Amino acid sequence: MKEFRTKLLLMAAVAATSLVMHTLYTRYQQRRVKHNRMLQDIAEEGYETAGDILYPNQGGGRMQYGPVLPNS
Repeated sequence: MKEFRTKLLLMAAVAATSLVMHTLYTRYQQRRVKHNRMLQDIAEEGYETAGDILYPNQGGGRMQYGPVLPNS
């Protein structure tokens, strides 16, 4: 009976671990697809500020319009 319980606990641990890994990998894939789709959309627009116009709320907080002067 003790062997059966040990094997059952081991199988449950393996199943739980594989479920967690599958969930993490699925989320990673979804994030990668979304990121690639965003990059593709930006590339299809064909101009430099396309990312800022298409996705205004996605980072890029230090945007500066106009010339950039070096710090002396």
